[in-house]
Amino acid sequence: MLDVHGITVTARNGRTILDQVSLQLDKGEMLAVIGPNGAGKSTLVKSITGLVPSRCQALTFNGASLTNMSRTLRARHIAYMPQATHPVPCSVFDAVLLGRKPHMNWLPSKDDQEKARSVLAELNLDGMRHTCVTRLSGGELQKVCIARALVQEPALLLLDEPTAGLDVMARDDMLEILRKYMETPGRSILISSHISTDLEGIC
Repeated sequence: MLDVHGITVTARNGRTILDQVSLQLDKGEMLAVIGPNGAGKSTLVKSITGLVPSRCQALTFNGASLTNMSRTLRARHIAYMPQATHPVPCSVFDAVLLGRKPHMNWLPSKDDQEKARSVLAELNLDGMRHTCVTRLSGGELQKVCIARALVQEPALLLLDEPTAGLDVMARDDMLEILRKYMETPGRSILISSHISTDLEGIC
């Protein structure tokens, strides 16, 4: 599914952040990249999404070059949840519906809206769909972010520190969401984390 071979990222000051990093992730697999803060985990994930410029020998998804793939097409197959989110005032429903953008023409269809409602119900967020995201707790906001990623219907989830800053209950909710996501054949997850124990039971 995902083939990363010899990816290198260099900062503007010339410092090498990633040096010839390679990994492979097959369908139905979950892979965790573990390391201390500053090791380059987030840079690796962002370079796969195209958010960080990189050089590589190969960067492919299902045999197609991600380097040459448009962002819209890439987002139809791969969803990315960043470590930190700075919410723009809008309802929970609209925030999640935004995840359907790669599949939209101009305005969201009834199908797009129904998929957003379905994901909200699945994650027990339906009761707060009219709530402004700026009023949510950290755990609630994280669930909204994963809901937005799931509504993209991606084959691959890229998650950067998905349990960072969460209390025990919110962490367990997040891990349960990921377990359910992996129940559908053909789906895969790449996670970066600095604490390996946060991922026990799913990796």
